Amino acid sequence: VTIATRGCPFACDYCTIPQMYQRRMRFRPVAEVVDEIKRMPGRALIFWDDNIGTNRAYAKELFAAIAPLKRWWTSQCTADMAFDDEFMSLAAKSGCKALFLGLETISQASLNVANKRHNRAADYGEVIRRFHAHGIAVQAGVIFGFDQDDRTIFRTTVDFYRSAGL
Repeated sequence: VTIATRGCPFACDYCTIPQMYQRRMRFRPVAEVVDEIKRMPGRALIFWDDNIGTNRAYAKELFAAIAPLKRWWTSQCTADMAFDDEFMSLAAKSGCKALFLGLETISQASLNVANKRHNRAADYGEVIRRFHAHGIAVQAGVIFGFDQDDRTIFRTTVDFYRSAGL
């Protein structure tokens, strides 16, 4: 386990990260991260970053630098990374096998109320398809119980994610 970045620029109402880091990002020098990884045993690696894709230029530099190490890794980022083909390609080539995405809910109204407007529920099927096309598994964070939800949200969510291949 290592950490390359800390923080997240978003302010989702239910998340502690904006409170902990005041929405400020911190980035370790890529060379320092690479040196640390070289000293770590095994092939598996977890980047315990809050949102590894926040600074896309940094993430792309990091992915290019770790690709020669032939490690496989996982982390977390936002769903919009699916639409950055260079990010996705570099992540896959660098050994990314899975990314945790805070999808939260398939209800756009609930996303909006929770101040997670950067997620577009209508895009979730395409997001999952794009991750899978690059050989990257999606680990979805899902929240039930938003005030806008009724009991149908449970079945609707399960049916949607099942049809999307999650």
